[in-house]
Amino acid sequence: MRWAHACVGGLEARREEINILNVFPIADSDTGTNLHFTMRAAYEKARAECVPLDGMTTHDVAVVLARGAVAGARGNSGVILSQVLRGVADAALDGSIDGQVLRNALTGALQLVGDSMSHVVEGTVVTVLRGAATAARDADEHDLASVARAAVAGAVSALDETPSQLSVLGQAGVVDAGGVGLLIILDALVEVVTGEPTRRPRFTARAAARPVADGSAATVSVGKPSTAVSGTTLAEPSGNGHRPGAGIPSGAAGQSAECVHSTEHVHEYATGDVEYEIMYLLRGCDDAAAAVLREKLSDLGDSVIVVGDGSGAFSVHVHSTDPGAAVEAGIPAGVPYDIRITAFGADQQGFTPSSAPRVREVLAIVNGEAGAELFRSEGASVLTCGHECSPQELLDAVLATTADEVFVLPNGFIRPEELVGVSTQARQLGHPAVLLPTASLVQGLAALAVHDPHRAASDDSYAMAAAAAATRWGSVRRAQEKALSLAGACEPGDYLGLVGHEVLVIKDEFLAATLHIVDLMLGAGGELLTILRGAAQTNDTFAEQLEDHINKNHPGVELMIYVSGQDEDILQIGVE
Repeated sequence: MRWAHACVGGLEARREEINILNVFPIADSDTGTNLHFTMRAAYEKARAECVPLDGMTTHDVAVVLARGAVAGARGNSGVILSQVLRGVADAALDGSIDGQVLRNALTGALQLVGDSMSHVVEGTVVTVLRGAATAARDADEHDLASVARAAVAGAVSALDETPSQLSVLGQAGVVDAGGVGLLIILDALVEVVTGEPTRRPRFTARAAARPVADGSAATVSVGKPSTAVSGTTLAEPSGNGHRPGAGIPSGAAGQSAECVHSTEHVHEYATGDVEYEIMYLLRGCDDAAAAVLREKLSDLGDSVIVVGDGSGAFSVHVHSTDPGAAVEAGIPAGVPYDIRITAFGADQQGFTPSSAPRVREVLAIVNGEAGAELFRSEGASVLTCGHECSPQELLDAVLATTADEVFVLPNGFIRPEELVGVSTQARQLGHPAVLLPTASLVQGLAALAVHDPHRAASDDSYAMAAAAAATRWGSVRRAQEKALSLAGACEPGDYLGLVGHEVLVIKDEFLAATLHIVDLMLGAGGELLTILRGAAQTNDTFAEQLEDHINKNHPGVELMIYVSGQDEDILQIGVE
């Protein structure tokens, strides 16, 4: 669990660094985000199901991590990461991890990844994984720390070779982005095992000369770490702070920017124009059906990966011009759900390499430190307040941002009329802010889940507002006084189930009120149920009881439970 937590923190801290390196197979600057999202999904799954750890074996925790990663995988890199975690689960059958188990885990993960792909491309994260597995196998010492260090050394060596193995990386002057993510994960393992933090500099670019069409020399770059001083990673100052492209040497700026921000698909092993990334989950599938599906998808596109979590759930990934056919291909193999289709390049028309990208910041108002950490992990800045946020607090927070564009998620902590006043004052002071209609924390999370800083601001704000509006929200609270509601009269101490601001359920027992209001909210349909546990939610068996109820009464609904620590609501409930 400490390793998983360290992986989440490491990937979050270096997410933008990895995003900038992302040029293959799509230069859409999201590999770091995808890896962080996938690892966080694995960790949250384990935290929800395995904590407290009493009675849990290492194998038990590893299995849950793998299941969470497969279910929450995003992009090529996230799917491959899920198989690394599954490799650990498969190898740790005896309930402990030593050097030999780590060797078996990396070798098994490499085999799983190879089996899951229609075609393996060298110079990618698979190459780095192979380097780590080979070095671990050949390590002279057999204790866990020594094998882990050897795996890291093998990964570093393999990563350094990726620009020479994959032409698009060499042209862009970067190492493989997914390989950097894998290195961060292995570094986290060494740190947790040995207690010694890894001081690794950022990967930026190294200048080199190559001929161009007219025979003259042009400066390009090959990915190399930049300088680190006293454990702090530094890059060449460029005057644009943390914006994408910071740290790329000026001599390579034109070449690097063009490669990093272009959304052209790189066909290393397929032909045709690929326009969509299609991802979905399958239940009721097995290895044989997955192999057949893999072949079908290879006829429809490329970047095909079909992976399982070892317990019957599979994650499917493909790039194709026909997303409908890619989804339909999965129907004979199982039941597709959680379908996500992304159009490459649709939101970056008009981008020119010489234009400086605008920096966009999402500012979320939250209540509770756990909730603040939850929104920070999704990439938002946070304003923490009590039951209500004052207009001055919000105005000060908006004025303190240095981003070009600020999106505000009110999340129900400030009145609408006060929001309008803050917006007016901020605009007059030269800091305009886009106010999004999120009336609850769950709506704020739904909006943040579709946030894309690379989209045009108008498109991004519309998508986020639409996601919030599509999320039905409710809550469970404790009555403080006698009152009359749509559900009847309540007494102090009663548990109230609300949809929006209306009380629809009154019970004298917490679980009964929760199950009733959940049933009402899911009565209109839904695929994802999100629960945010407040500071007053202390029932240790609540999550298990709710999951059993959902499985029995609402099959097909995915349940996600997070600790957010809000004060007023015992629970906040979102249905998407």
